[in-house]
Amino acid sequence: MKIGSLTLKWRILLFYFMFGFMPLLTMSYISYDIASGSISQMTGKQLNQLMERISQQTASSFHNAKDGIYQLAQNPVIQLSFLQFSYGQRMETLKERLSVYRANLGTLDVIALFTADGEVVLTSPIENSGIENILTPNEVREAYKSNFSYKQHFQGENKQIIFFKRVYDYEDETSALGLLVFCYAVQCFHGFYRACGRGGRDDKAGSRQQAKSDI
Repeated sequence: MKIGSLTLKWRILLFYFMFGFMPLLTMSYISYDIASGSISQMTGKQLNQLMERISQQTASSFHNAKDGIYQLAQNPVIQLSFLQFSYGQRMETLKERLSVYRANLGTLDVIALFTADGEVVLTSPIENSGIENILTPNEVREAYKSNFSYKQHFQGENKQIIFFKRVYDYEDETSALGLLVFCYAVQCFHGFYRACGRGGRDDKAGSRQQAKSDI
């Protein structure tokens, strides 16, 4: 069909299609392609920043937990508790103080003391700590071989990170008395995930880590 044979109406429509619609369609595609690339680049950058911040928060939680167990292991009251246990003395005062310490910290599920043979000295909370379902005597004896260690316990509903620290005699730093154990819920190390939904970091756990080790 020749253009010259078209009516004026069709000529106007053809002109609009060639010089109006097609350029507009081309520009729309180019704009979409540029915007799509920019969004992908921005998303990738934000994702990398998020992963970096999560990594930093997890590392910070780990170091806070490690500092806490080291400080408590050096407390004379903890050190003397093993001597009291060996003599069969009651340790009600220590249990109360550990309960307060754990409540002030706010992130600890269980604090426990073990002998080198894996025997429980005491736990906080005293009842329903579930420590016997988390650690076997063999695991305690294995952990006792190192000054400090940690393990992941992901079996069952209570998924936890467990820290182990030797306790030494305050008069003889080369004489190990037993083992101090901290049990944290895994969520304590991933508090930043919850903060992402609120548009900021959750500093509550971090501030609670400043609780004093004096018991």
